[in-house]
Amino acid sequence: MNFPEIERQDLVFSGLNYSEKSSKAFIFGVCLEATCSGKKGAALGPNALRKASLDLETYSLNAEREYFENCPTLDLGNLRLEETVEKTLKAVESVVSRILSLKKIPIMLGGEHTITLAALRAFKGEDFVFLHFDADHDLYDELEGVRISHGTFLRRALEEKLVKPENIIKIGARTGTRLELNFLKQQKIQSLKARDLMNAEFFKRAKKSIAEKTKGKKCYITFDVDALDLSLVPATGCPEPGGLNFWQAIELFESIKGKIIGLDVVEVSSDQNLITEISSAKLLYEMLSILKF
Repeated sequence: MNFPEIERQDLVFSGLNYSEKSSKAFIFGVCLEATCSGKKGAALGPNALRKASLDLETYSLNAEREYFENCPTLDLGNLRLEETVEKTLKAVESVVSRILSLKKIPIMLGGEHTITLAALRAFKGEDFVFLHFDADHDLYDELEGVRISHGTFLRRALEEKLVKPENIIKIGARTGTRLELNFLKQQKIQSLKARDLMNAEFFKRAKKSIAEKTKGKKCYITFDVDALDLSLVPATGCPEPGGLNFWQAIELFESIKGKIIGLDVVEVSSDQNLITEISSAKLLYEMLSILKF
């Protein structure tokens, strides 16, 4: 293994590291916080997730197995940030490409949502379903005068043809601008809004839709933790009321019938009571225990 862009460290997710050979997924952190337009702290996300994971049981009562029975992981460490966002994104793309060449699943810990753009670039237009859990749409053309940022990454990904509009499922949105919504409709992107998901019948139909759209397909999941209600993630950069509760998120994961080819959990920060990082680490544990890798 040769990842010169990554700084290895003693702190690893779960405290357990499997060998390169036995691992299904390679984890690495990207402590990027360059374009955040809300609360600060995303740079703390990767290590906050790791620390919180050490205080949680690795056994899933939901799946009734250890998370690593389904997906053993190897935590590589944190990416060394470059002097510009674009150079950092190129480094992320390089790392993800190398992980894929080793036939492993890349799992990124963030860090701001901009890093997902780099991960998608590494797949070089491969056909997959893109499941985007987020309170926001991330479809700004520019945000505060910046074209590549946490609020524009999906717009750039569409422009670069990294993901097809018909392959996107947006889950948990509950805020946005008129321009973003117009673009969403023009592109005919499927959006399962947070308020609609509170309706039991709609939630049932949403799970069926996700199952049908992902069955037999490759899937990439990006999970901005602000998809969850702010009571679970008060320290995330752009907290928004009215999000998913924990078990709703898990049920939606359980609806995914395709094979996961990449995954990231982003916009994690740390709060005084450790609520945000504990919620986020537990979420990742459950994802690792139930998703098809």
